[in-house]
Amino acid sequence: MERDAEASTSRGATHTPPRSNPRKRSRRNYDVEDRTTKTDVGSAPGTSWTLSSYKPGSGVGELRSADLSKLWQSDGSQPHLINIQFARRTCVTHLSIFLDVKQDDSYTPTKISVKAGTNYHDLTLVRQRTFEAPQGWKHFSMTPGSVDAVLNEEDEEEGEGEEEEAGATGGADGESDDDEDGATEGIRVWLIQVCILANHLNGKDTHIRRLIVFGPKPSTAAANPHYPGAKRSASSSLAQSMPPHKTRGAPASSGTANGHHVTLAQLLAVQAASSGEAEEAEDESAAGLGQRRSGLSLFGNIR
Repeated sequence: MERDAEASTSRGATHTPPRSNPRKRSRRNYDVEDRTTKTDVGSAPGTSWTLSSYKPGSGVGELRSADLSKLWQSDGSQPHLINIQFARRTCVTHLSIFLDVKQDDSYTPTKISVKAGTNYHDLTLVRQRTFEAPQGWKHFSMTPGSVDAVLNEEDEEEGEGEEEEAGATGGADGESDDDEDGATEGIRVWLIQVCILANHLNGKDTHIRRLIVFGPKPSTAAANPHYPGAKRSASSSLAQSMPPHKTRGAPASSGTANGHHVTLAQLLAVQAASSGEAEEAEDESAAGLGQRRSGLSLFGNIR
């Protein structure tokens, strides 16, 4: 009886894998130092950064610097604007802004909105957040949804112990770990505008110590053609839309023999060879017809 009980217990015991925690996934996604799931699209070639105003020595270079002791300081009336214009339509997942109320005091922004569009005439409000005494990284998700929705945005000053405890217990919803593969939703835009609408203690000018614009990892976008940031190349589109070309008398190329689609260069070469053979056949037929006509005229003269 004891052996039967032990056998049934061993058969009934099953190993359940730990479930992923959505809060821990979002925490990793909003870690500015972790680039396994995202990339800095604000540093892409051709991207233009402009400011509504700035004091000398506190401009775009200081705003984008990794040195948090440097900062952008505005020098004008509110709202203070940061315009980021891309050379091509770019997928953006979120923005990360570093604020420091302990050092900047009344220069610290407390109300920030983010707009996006194709140009300055069709900018649409995507996200808006209000803070009391911001300290550390603040993240602005660019996913479709409510303008004031901040459920997925994780700020640096939140408790690390609570985050670790949630990660150890595991999520109860059993969601798949999408962020492990970098599958993060975003929007594709040409222009982003960050608006500083209010400062701490009603300050006039503003201080921002760093701004990073994040997008999906290029390898993720290339691996998934349905990803919002993925773009099919002209060669791949042509190869998929063009069926294999078969020509009589022409030797089959290695690509067609293996069942692959022919390239545009191979297709042009086959067409050129076919047209050359047709021209040679026409020349030969024309030469034979000329000889027959000359023979008939010769016999006509003899008669």
